[in-house]
Amino acid sequence: MRESDCTVVKFPLLRRLVVDVADIGRKRNTIRGLIEVDITNARSLLRQYRDRAGEKLSFTAFVIRCVARALDDDRSIQAFLDWRNRLVIFDDVDVQTMVEADIDGAKTVVPHIVRAANRKSHLEIHEDIRATQADPRRDRRLARLAGWFPYVPKQLRRMAYWWIKKRPRLLKKNIGTTIVTSVGMMFGSGGGWGIGTGSLHSFGVLLGSMVKKPGVVNGRIEVREYLYVGLSFNHDTVDGAPATRFARRFVKMLESADELKADLAKLDMAKPSDKTGEATPT
Repeated sequence: MRESDCTVVKFPLLRRLVVDVADIGRKRNTIRGLIEVDITNARSLLRQYRDRAGEKLSFTAFVIRCVARALDDDRSIQAFLDWRNRLVIFDDVDVQTMVEADIDGAKTVVPHIVRAANRKSHLEIHEDIRATQADPRRDRRLARLAGWFPYVPKQLRRMAYWWIKKRPRLLKKNIGTTIVTSVGMMFGSGGGWGIGTGSLHSFGVLLGSMVKKPGVVNGRIEVREYLYVGLSFNHDTVDGAPATRFARRFVKMLESADELKADLAKLDMAKPSDKTGEATPT
């Protein structure tokens, strides 16, 4: 609605839920870590896969796979506290991420949960994300929840959050066990970290920007690609030492890019062979 000196727009209903979760997250004791990761190998392998297969793989899917693998070594990082003040540690790593998709002709960001990401390959996670981009309404439960819950009065919503956050199985069902999201596009060509306001998850990864800058490799200065990553741990459930060990595992997995090497190896094995039994050149 246009007034004499401004435009007044109705506050989006879904933003109410974002504000709710941010308010809850601010009341949590949080450990935050800002790390810089050399992703030169990963980016190179993704380009090689695109050139050979003609398909661009999701970098976010690769990060989710690395998060899930690192958490699989110590799933207490993603533990929830229940109403009896016990730690509930799920076997599955269910990763919530945000996916941009077309809904009724408009670009819309929708939440998507990659179930059991610790038991999926990078390619399976990639296909899962692409399926949600193609059909963002495929999770009917989330669509129904988003359709009515924002209309509930604020105080009643807060009571519902208080009740749900003490019931880990409900949390796992509705938001997953951890979250990976990105704000890298806001930085343009410059470097920068994102620092989240908090969530209902005990652990989260916030991807910042990717930049090219000099780095030292085997005593030589080279142009490398770096990713800025923010980590958030619930200090009520996680101490500094296991959080540090997780960060080291996560960085090692991102930098080694073993998952992407395996993808390329599978691609090579799938190539047709000529009569001599040798792979047909591409």
